[in-house]
Amino acid sequence: MSIALSHLQGQSIAVFGLARSGLATIRAAVAGRAGAVFAWDDNSASRDKAAELGATVADPARWPWSEVTSLVLAPGVPLTHPFPHPVVDLARKAGVEIICDIELLYRQMAGSARFIAITGTNGKSTTTALTGHVLNVAGVSAETGGNIGVAALDLDGSPDDPVFVLELSSYQLDLIDRFRPDVAIWLNLSPDHLDRHGGMAGYRRAKARIFANMKPDDLAIVGVDETEMEAVAAELGVRSSNATLRSDAVCNAARRTQLAECRLCGCRCTRDRSQRRDDRPGDEAISGARPPDGNCRPPGPGAFRQ
Repeated sequence: MSIALSHLQGQSIAVFGLARSGLATIRAAVAGRAGAVFAWDDNSASRDKAAELGATVADPARWPWSEVTSLVLAPGVPLTHPFPHPVVDLARKAGVEIICDIELLYRQMAGSARFIAITGTNGKSTTTALTGHVLNVAGVSAETGGNIGVAALDLDGSPDDPVFVLELSSYQLDLIDRFRPDVAIWLNLSPDHLDRHGGMAGYRRAKARIFANMKPDDLAIVGVDETEMEAVAAELGVRSSNATLRSDAVCNAARRTQLAECRLCGCRCTRDRSQRRDDRPGDEAISGARPPDGNCRPPGPGAFRQ
């Protein structure tokens, strides 16, 4: 069941790369009554599937670029390194934006859904699956997908106030524009995909895009087990102590300095330097008006409502 991209009604888009996310994009665009969907993949079987879904299959050199509003690029297609794919050059020459399915999901569902975005070099699939599981067990209507399992546009957006828990790769993050998660989690960083990002600096910049559009009321969580990630935390204005960022992560709005409201349990907590949770120097305790038992409670169905 695809999410109908009604915001594309009457518009023409192009989809390059027809694997899981590309075909889901075509289904969602057609369901939203897009004016036209142009598509291409080197694989003939994928082209046949796209045609069956209602796309106009043609080589990108023959697409009417003056009519195309967006190029939806498969994450596996090089955007910048080792050199841009020819379809990227065609889109840039025509002044067409280059995005991915995650961006389309956000544009369609922003305001009616909540987004949790999770990235990192290692452990992001496990963290994404576990987060979705915990939320569903707690009664929150959560859909898990993106770079794991179900393509983003094949998720179910029909429940009231859905929560999308999305694993995002550096390739997908390179292709977002307005995407603004309510909660963004960057777990860790170690060398990977360096050929696609032009080196470690480019890889880190791509990962950092997960926070690019976040506002002060959003929640950023950063793992600080590595020196590189401590620098990321510092850039975000986050105090990089274990107690603040890890031990009390669910009861800490990471970028607020004095007062935080736990988005999950609703308690109000202050960081009190005079009280220590353990004997480690520099750690801050989280104290103040907490639930009677002193612990954050599991999130209930209203956890992600303002």
